[in-house]
Amino acid sequence: MPLNGKVPGDTKKDNSLFENQEALLTKEEVATWLRVHPNTVKRFVDFDGLPHIKLGRSLRFSLAAVSRWLKTREVDEATS
Repeated sequence: MPLNGKVPGDTKKDNSLFENQEALLTKEEVATWLRVHPNTVKRFVDFDGLPHIKLGRSLRFSLAAVSRWLKTREVDEATS
């Protein structure tokens, strides 16, 4: 047995590095959550300041950051 106590090929993954990290969402996942087309999410990024992370050509989104962005877009029906 290796010194670290893990057997090669063991299917159990050590996720301790990631347990305090928020998962990042894809454009498609954000679109599903917001119930809009993925192209609309891209327009939000390009024109409305939707916070995102760019990894190469891919976009990723923090759920917390998208939630904060949504709160800034709330409309009070009494004042609109």
